[in-house]
Amino acid sequence: SHEASIAGVSLSVEGARAASLDIRGEVRLWDLRTNSEALRTSVGRCIPRSCCLITDCTSWALVSGTSPSSGAAVCLWDLLGQREAMSWTLEGTEEGTWLQWGRGENGSTELVA
Repeated sequence: SHEASIAGVSLSVEGARAASLDIRGEVRLWDLRTNSEALRTSVGRCIPRSCCLITDCTSWALVSGTSPSSGAAVCLWDLLGQREAMSWTLEGTEEGTWLQWGRGENGSTELVA
Protein backbone atom coordinates (compact mmCIF):
# COMPACT_ATOMS: atom_id res chain seq x y z
CA SER A 1 0.00 0.00 0.00
CA HIS A 2 1.04 3.62 -0.51
CA GLU A 3 2.46 5.63 2.37
CA ALA A 4 0.97 8.91 1.07
CA SER A 5 -2.62 9.76 0.13
CA ILE A 6 -3.89 8.32 -3.16
CA ALA A 7 -4.29 10.94 -5.91
CA GLY A 8 -5.52 8.76 -8.77
CA VAL A 9 -6.26 5.24 -9.94
CA SER A 10 -6.70 3.67 -13.35
CA LEU A 11 -7.95 0.27 -14.51
CA SER A 12 -6.80 -1.44 -17.71
CA VAL A 13 -9.39 -2.01 -20.42
CA GLU A 14 -9.44 -5.78 -19.92
CA GLY A 15 -9.55 -5.40 -16.13
CA ALA A 16 -6.42 -7.46 -15.44
CA ARG A 17 -4.20 -4.55 -14.31
CA ALA A 18 -4.60 -1.40 -12.27
CA ALA A 19 -2.39 1.58 -11.50
CA SER A 20 -2.35 3.87 -8.50
CA LEU A 21 -0.68 7.23 -7.93
CA ASP A 22 -0.03 8.93 -4.62
CA ILE A 23 0.41 12.66 -4.03
CA ARG A 24 4.20 12.29 -3.78
CA GLY A 25 4.39 10.88 -7.31
CA GLU A 26 4.77 7.17 -6.62
CA VAL A 27 3.10 5.05 -9.31
CA ARG A 28 2.35 1.39 -8.67
CA LEU A 29 1.08 -1.15 -11.17
CA TRP A 30 -0.97 -4.03 -9.83
CA ASP A 31 -1.68 -7.45 -11.34
CA LEU A 32 -5.30 -8.04 -10.36
CA ARG A 33 -5.21 -11.71 -11.36
CA THR A 34 -2.54 -12.48 -8.75
CA ASN A 35 -3.34 -9.59 -6.37
CA SER A 36 0.31 -8.52 -6.45
CA GLU A 37 2.33 -5.41 -7.17
CA ALA A 38 3.90 -5.64 -10.62
CA LEU A 39 5.90 -2.39 -10.72
CA ARG A 40 6.75 0.59 -8.53
CA THR A 41 8.30 3.83 -9.81
CA SER A 42 8.36 7.48 -8.85
CA VAL A 43 7.49 10.41 -11.11
CA GLY A 44 8.19 12.79 -8.23
CA ARG A 45 11.29 14.14 -9.96
CA CYS A 46 9.20 15.79 -12.68
CA ILE A 47 6.03 16.42 -10.65
CA PRO A 48 6.65 16.52 -6.91
CA ARG A 49 2.96 17.06 -6.06
CA SER A 50 0.84 14.75 -8.22
CA CYS A 51 -2.93 14.82 -8.58
CA CYS A 52 -4.11 13.00 -11.76
CA LEU A 53 -3.22 9.82 -13.62
CA ILE A 54 -4.08 8.35 -17.01
CA THR A 55 -2.27 5.16 -18.06
CA ASP A 56 -2.54 2.04 -20.17
CA CYS A 57 -1.36 0.11 -17.06
CA THR A 58 1.43 -1.43 -19.12
CA SER A 59 3.94 0.94 -20.66
CA TRP A 60 3.07 4.63 -20.14
CA ALA A 61 1.49 7.00 -17.66
CA LEU A 62 0.43 10.62 -18.03
CA VAL A 63 0.65 12.35 -14.65
CA SER A 64 -0.36 15.91 -13.83
CA GLY A 65 0.21 18.00 -10.76
CA THR A 66 2.15 20.99 -9.52
CA SER A 67 5.79 21.92 -9.38
CA PRO A 68 6.99 24.58 -6.93
CA SER A 69 9.15 26.19 -9.60
CA SER A 70 6.73 26.22 -12.52
CA GLY A 71 3.12 25.82 -11.33
CA ALA A 72 0.97 23.26 -13.11
CA ALA A 73 2.78 20.54 -15.06
CA VAL A 74 2.16 17.31 -16.99
CA CYS A 75 4.63 14.44 -17.37
CA LEU A 76 4.58 11.50 -19.78
CA TRP A 77 6.32 8.63 -17.97
CA ASP A 78 7.84 5.55 -19.61
CA LEU A 79 6.82 2.84 -17.11
CA LEU A 80 8.98 0.10 -18.62
CA GLY A 81 12.10 2.29 -18.76
CA GLN A 82 11.10 4.00 -15.48
CA ARG A 83 12.01 7.42 -16.86
CA GLU A 84 10.46 10.69 -17.95
CA ALA A 85 9.71 10.65 -21.68
CA MET A 86 8.47 14.23 -21.91
CA SER A 87 7.07 16.95 -19.67
CA TRP A 88 5.19 20.20 -20.11
CA THR A 89 4.56 23.17 -17.86
CA LEU A 90 1.35 25.11 -18.27
CA GLU A 91 2.01 28.80 -18.79
CA GLY A 92 0.13 31.24 -16.63
CA THR A 93 -0.54 28.86 -13.74
CA GLU A 94 0.68 29.39 -10.21
CA GLU A 95 1.99 27.02 -7.59
CA GLY A 96 -0.96 25.25 -6.03
CA THR A 97 -3.00 25.12 -9.27
CA TRP A 98 -4.66 21.71 -9.41
CA LEU A 99 -5.34 19.96 -12.69
CA GLN A 100 -7.95 17.38 -13.49
CA TRP A 101 -9.01 15.38 -16.49
CA GLY A 102 -12.44 16.21 -17.85
CA ARG A 103 -14.63 15.81 -20.91
CA GLY A 104 -14.53 18.47 -23.58
CA GLU A 105 -17.54 19.67 -25.54
CA ASN A 106 -16.86 17.14 -28.30
CA GLY A 107 -16.41 14.26 -25.82
CA SER A 108 -12.59 14.34 -25.89
CA THR A 109 -10.52 14.06 -22.71
CA GLU A 110 -9.02 17.40 -21.70
CA LEU A 111 -6.80 18.67 -18.93
CA VAL A 112 -8.34 21.60 -17.07
CA ALA A 113 -7.05 23.84 -14.28
